[in-house]
Amino acid sequence: MPERSLLSPQARRILLDPPDEALLLDGFATVMPADRPLLATCRSPRTRLELALEILYLRNLGRPLLSGERPSDLLLARVAAQVEATPLDFDPSRSVSRTRRRHFSLAIAHLGLRPFELADVRLVINAARKAADQSDRGDIIVGAQIKVLHAEGVVLPASYILERLGLSARGGGAAARRQALDMIVAGIEPCVRAQLEALLRVDKDLGATRLSWLRQWPQAPSIRNLSGLLDRLSHLREAGLMEMEFSSNATSARRAVIAQEAFLMSAQHMSRLGDNRRLATLCVFVEEIRGQLIDGALHMMDKLLGNLARRAERKKAQRLIDPRLSL
Repeated sequence: MPERSLLSPQARRILLDPPDEALLLDGFATVMPADRPLLATCRSPRTRLELALEILYLRNLGRPLLSGERPSDLLLARVAAQVEATPLDFDPSRSVSRTRRRHFSLAIAHLGLRPFELADVRLVINAARKAADQSDRGDIIVGAQIKVLHAEGVVLPASYILERLGLSARGGGAAARRQALDMIVAGIEPCVRAQLEALLRVDKDLGATRLSWLRQWPQAPSIRNLSGLLDRLSHLREAGLMEMEFSSNATSARRAVIAQEAFLMSAQHMSRLGDNRRLATLCVFVEEIRGQLIDGALHMMDKLLGNLARRAERKKAQRLIDPRLSL
């Protein structure tokens, strides 16, 4: 059975490999003045280039140059030009493990880093769990792990370790998500459930689902559009959805994720979700949309009243200029 992976090959390259773009590579490949005394201790151009690459990888990516890994020709050319070497001086097949270990020790001491240890596992898992509460995406979870290790000055472990820990955290996050969904839908009466489910059915008068109709509320200030907003609020009130508080027990992070999904999913997609997830998504959607509709109606009313006041002021000014207009 193939091993599960949290990152796609593209996400892994973005997070753990040097950039491909020449503009971004300029900053990555720059050897700092503070690096030169250490590089000067190397006797040959080959070891000087290898040590320079080790420092750059650890400084910018948080990981060492892997055994057998060959940087891009552009990166090799730019670094070699700064350390009096040539790209041909770098040959992974000639690299000795003892020399690599020495370069790694010198580089982390120079940069003030330390190797990844067993005690750091808990730190990484906690960061992954917090990220998993926000999103299921592997790049976001692993990105959070990398960020916390960078902040602590810890060298990144092998990518498969980060991915295994991330998968473990995401599994725990799935349980937390299921618990959040259960908390949202708990205690919903059958009549309210029926009104929520009705949002996904096509209304013959509208020619669309109520879900789409509620989402696509008009925003330009006009009497007609204000009437459309009030119609939508009236529908929610008549359906008994105006005063309900569904997601008060869910965490704000989880609620924000559900709300984002609710406004991205089509009615057809939402109808295919599991019962609890579909109902919880509709609950959060109703809470979000009614707030938007109320704010939109107030804002539109303010705009319309402002337009009326300005129109009255213009008419008053015109009468003062030409009294015949008042006749």
